[in-house]
Amino acid sequence: MLGSTYHTLHSFMGKKLGCHNLPVTAEQGKLMMFISRNEGINQQEIANILMKEKPAITRLLDILEDKNFVVRIPDKTDRRNKLVYLTNAGKVFSEELKPLVLEAMNEAKSVFTEDEFLELKRLLYKLKDGLLRKI
Repeated sequence: MLGSTYHTLHSFMGKKLGCHNLPVTAEQGKLMMFISRNEGINQQEIANILMKEKPAITRLLDILEDKNFVVRIPDKTDRRNKLVYLTNAGKVFSEELKPLVLEAMNEAKSVFTEDEFLELKRLLYKLKDGLLRKI
């Protein structure tokens, strides 16, 4: 149930963002929003936090780098690591993207009452915390 709900939400977000003829996919936009809140994070940390394989993150970053939205800079303390930052163009686009994502998320949330949504969040955090303790 969680998997199919995630995929449905992902499709919904893609459709909502697709209506705006954006130069990124929903997945790329999600990664840009994450980077905007975590500038200077390395690729492995991104993969770990977003629970994605590192090669998948690398492919997304390659595309965003080609679009001049992100830049990867070698870490001065460990040159094997690349630290990820938004470029100026990436920062501008990220700011344009935020209200569109917020609007789509609010529309998705609208199927719940406020109490239902708070209960859903509580239950999802409980599930996540319980599973993390078992890993």
